Amino acid sequence: MSGHGPPRPTLAFILGAPNDREGELSPVSLRRIASALERQRGDRSLVLLATGGFGRHFNSTETPHRELVYRHLEAMGATIDRADASDLLSSNTVEDIALIVGMTKTRGIDAYCIITSRFHVARCRFIVDCLADKQSVNIIAADDPVELAAEASAHEIRALRQLSDQGGVMVGDFLYLHPRYSKA
Repeated sequence: MSGHGPPRPTLAFILGAPNDREGELSPVSLRRIASALERQRGDRSLVLLATGGFGRHFNSTETPHRELVYRHLEAMGATIDRADASDLLSSNTVEDIALIVGMTKTRGIDAYCIITSRFHVARCRFIVDCLADKQSVNIIAADDPVELAAEASAHEIRALRQLSDQGGVMVGDFLYLHPRYSKA
């Protein structure tokens, strides 16, 4: 008998995506949720969390995006962790990752996964590599919706280029260098 107690659940964070003014989740968000649910069906120890607060470009309702996701997950019978009411209320991808890293470090968790869309993986990986020092983060790519606009992919290319050009990720007034740039 090890004396360590039951194993900790594995955490999977579903990154925020747009919803409309009525709170209906976008196809991007629904694909991320479907991927998370499929993973959870294969691993009952997996506990789901969601990111997303408010933002003109993705959620202009009075309900945080993550709450809309939690409602959908609960209706599907998922095991979730709502965290604290003020946790994970991000408005962009850098905030998503920074809040996830902060929460997992506070909880003493050094391995977890992040579920996002295939078109979004490269930028997420770059940000994780800048912020998640010594943590093991698996990024899972949900299928992109068929109707995904070309502008979404173009936005990702521009955003990743900007991060790469600055050599890392700005959080507040601090630049967290990407490992490829920190060994100068």
